[in-house]
Amino acid sequence: MLATLWSYSGEKTLRSEALEAVEGGFTLSDIDGPAKLIDGEVVTLSCTGNHWPKKTRVIWLEEREGRDPEIIQSHGGDPEIIQSHGGDLEEAERLLNMSYVMDTKHMGSQRWSSNLRFTFHVANHKGVTFICRFTSGKKNHEKRFHCNEVYAKPSLVDWVKPSLCVSGEILYSLRLDGFYPRDIQILWTCVTEERQEIISSEEQLVEHSPLTFSVCSKVRISEKAFTDPTCKVRVTWEHGSMDQPQSREMSILDPDFPWRPVVEEIQTPRLFLGVPVQLKCKISGYFMDALAVNCLIVKGGSAEETLVTDTKSISITSKREADLTYSLTAILTVTPSLATHHGAIIKCRVQHPSLEKPIEKSTGALRVTAKPRLVEPVKMTLLEKSQIQISLCLKRFYPGDIEIKWYTGENNAQCLLSSKESVTEGNDLTINVTSDCIVSGQVFDNSHNTSLITFFRSFFAKPHNKVFVEWKHESLDAPEWRSWTARGEEIHCRFLSLLIHIIQSL
Repeated sequence: MLATLWSYSGEKTLRSEALEAVEGGFTLSDIDGPAKLIDGEVVTLSCTGNHWPKKTRVIWLEEREGRDPEIIQSHGGDPEIIQSHGGDLEEAERLLNMSYVMDTKHMGSQRWSSNLRFTFHVANHKGVTFICRFTSGKKNHEKRFHCNEVYAKPSLVDWVKPSLCVSGEILYSLRLDGFYPRDIQILWTCVTEERQEIISSEEQLVEHSPLTFSVCSKVRISEKAFTDPTCKVRVTWEHGSMDQPQSREMSILDPDFPWRPVVEEIQTPRLFLGVPVQLKCKISGYFMDALAVNCLIVKGGSAEETLVTDTKSISITSKREADLTYSLTAILTVTPSLATHHGAIIKCRVQHPSLEKPIEKSTGALRVTAKPRLVEPVKMTLLEKSQIQISLCLKRFYPGDIEIKWYTGENNAQCLLSSKESVTEGNDLTINVTSDCIVSGQVFDNSHNTSLITFFRSFFAKPHNKVFVEWKHESLDAPEWRSWTARGEEIHCRFLSLLIHIIQSL
């Protein structure tokens, strides 16, 4: 029990005060308080007394159903409370209910004002009656305030969150907690620039202890509805505790929409002239299945974009993943040419209703190469002074930078030979090169006999001597080479052909 006691000692006797009260007449106003008591809000109850003497006691009591009223705050000194605590007024007040704060003032002219302030809780105060009692001498007046209109406001638990359904719909769920009474209205609508449509929903109401409720409201929105980027899902809830309805709006254009397409960099393999190749761009994690993918080519040195319209060269097929989102790999098949693709940029442009602007990935400048093609058989020409000219012809390579080296030697003893290259350019911008290397007969024979017969005899007498050529180019993973020995079938055939030609000309 809590009581706050107010006392006033003056020169006037109780008899004279009582006489003043009788002459003036006691009055007590109704308790003034809010029409609605909202859980968690601070409530102030006020009661005003007129024509009460200065030595007046004011007591606030709390009455619960089936129980006697209990003093929660008192002002002016309640004899029973003070006596139970050995006459100690401060100790009596300290042990009262500290969850209530009482403020009682003498306003002059026998006018009193008493306020009781506390934080209202449905669990503690539903059905409670508060009593304000004024006492002077043997005269008691009291007023009552009944906690009938009690409410607890619904609180939004987290943001309204979407999830994906196997059926291909988006499930939106709203959860509201801690409200009282149970009656609550929840309305879902689908709003576009042209129309507003009410969507049916499912509610699950749960009663909690003490005296509060929670509700989970769910609605399913078809995938088709969101192909219109102006579509918004609006949920509105209304409760007796609220001054006005509250609402939330969700759109696929919201920054936190979880299923926007993730576009990876374009996978670009090495490009070889005339060899078909696939450029791939993987796109994943999106919903709805309404993706538009375009491939564009920007030629080197130009700012103009050219849309690839050949449907045979583009493959775009979406699939649904285990997490119910969609993914696809856009594949562009090209047969590289120097005129069209070398130095060009390939772009993959992705559009989706959830995107305010397209996502774009590009390859950077493409580099097309062509591998040198060896023209066979290698041409050999017999020269004067026991010399042979070996001519290597490499055609249709790109770019033009190529390194050609000739060597001769036996086993590990090798010697670099000089050569002469002549370069030409083809109509398709590829490069051709002929490399001529003159080999002395002494490469195959150490004798100084330079007669034709002696030359061939000496040539075949050193079968392990070699002449070989090596070429390096950007398009090659490793250098390529050719070699010849006196024992080699090609050398035999070439020299036999030369010998027959010489004999016939004699």
